[in-house]
Parts: sequence; C-alpha cells; structure tokens
Amino acid sequence: MTEKSLLFISEILDEFIKKQFLMNDSKVILNRLINSDGSIPEINQNKLIITLINIEEESVLRQNVPAQRTDTFNRIIKHDYAVYFLLSSNFENYSEALKFLDAAINFFQVQGKFSAGSHPNFPSALSSFHLDLYKVNLETIANIMVSMGAKYQPSVFYKVRLNPKPIVS
Repeated sequence: MTEKSLLFISEILDEFIKKQFLMNDSKVILNRLINSDGSIPEINQNKLIITLINIEEESVLRQNVPAQRTDTFNRIIKHDYAVYFLLSSNFENYSEALKFLDAAINFFQVQGKFSAGSHPNFPSALSSFHLDLYKVNLETIANIMVSMGAKYQPSVFYKVRLNPKPIVS
C-alpha cells in the first residue's frame, strides 16, 4: 500500500502542476534522491521528487480500532499506519525550485484528505488517507540528508495517515 499511495500522490500532484503551469511534461516523480553509488539520478533533474523517509504504525489509532471477529470467527485485521515522505524541489533555477515547491504545498493544503469518493483512481486497498505537513527541526533535516548522502534542496516533509480496508484472516 505504501508504493500505491505514494504513486497516487505523485500522479495527482503532477496533474495539478501541469494544469497550474500549463505544461505537458511531468514535473513530479517518486524516486530516491541519491543512487546507491552516490550519484544523483538524471531523471530527478528539474523535478519535484517524492522520497519515502519512514513508515510507522499509528498505535493511538490502533487502540481505538481493535481487531474484531466476524460471524465465522475470522479476525478482521486493521492496521492504520503513517508514511513519511520528503518532497524535494530539484531545479537548476532556484526560483523555479521555490515556485514548484510553493505550488505543491498549496495543493496539499487544499487537498488534505483523499478517498475513492474524491478520486476515481484512488488505491483500492485503502479506505482513505490524510496528508499533513510534518514539522521537522533543522538538525533532523540535516541528519536525514546526511544519512541519504544528499545535499539539501528546498523541501518539505509530509505525514500520510493511511487507513487500509480491513483484511479478513
């Protein structure tokens, strides 16, 4: 579900960016910032890049939605979890980098909740998800960039609270 969720986010953001700036070329990509050999992927050039940072279980939400039993005594498992991603603006022109990053932030401020009812190509394994700007201090940002082997680029962190559909086991 993580891949499908992040791909969905990149696709809807890309469609918005294309419309906003009257463009045909894609400007949003789901990718790593640095290749395993330390080089920068060429495909990242002049793009907004969505990069997975972390995944964690939403334990507070899990306590509110315990596993339930059906008539056939099968357990219904529901794990809410959060996906954290970095949205980086990798453009040669710094003003362009800021322009595209601002547009993305504005889009997510307006479109904070996603579901099948609001988007026809919404991932079928999910009932919904909420996307929130995630506050990260400068020291943490520096540590993340260093651990990935990347140089700082204009960027913002997001937390996506995923609400999967129950799985019967």
